[in-house]
This record gives sequence, C-alpha cells and structure tokens, in this order.
Amino acid sequence: MGIRIWQEIISRRVHQQITEICLNMIKSQRHNEKIDTEILINIIRTYCTNDYLNVFLADDNNQTLEVYRECFEDQFLKET
Repeated sequence: MGIRIWQEIISRRVHQQITEICLNMIKSQRHNEKIDTEILINIIRTYCTNDYLNVFLADDNNQTLEVYRECFEDQFLKET
C-alpha cells in the first residue's frame, strides 16, 4: 500500500528531478569523480519495474522500454 501511494503521488511529481540527478551523477563519473553506482543502477531499474509502469501506463505492462525511454533514455541521450 505504501509503495503504491509513493508511486502515485511522488513518482509522477519527481521523476524528472530524479532523472536530472542521475544525469548529473553520470556526468560526474565521466569527470573521474566517484559516485554511488548502486544508487544510479537502482533508480534506473525502478523505471523498468511493473509497479512503476502502472503509474505511467495505466497497467499496460507491455511497454517497459517505452517508460524507460520516456523517463530516462531520451533525456540521457540529449544530455550526453
């Protein structure tokens, strides 16, 4: 129940900011700064989970990559 509430309220509002944080982490790593790659991996993995997908696709779980692209990849490719 708590995870679902987090997904419905918070995820929709902050996924853009979370993506920006991830992109900043990647940029830092490319400049030889140490980052917590575990956090980065887990955030990106979250974009591909079924529960997270339900928030964006109204339970259409056949489009995992589309959510990943929309929430992360498109901006990643534009920024890097």
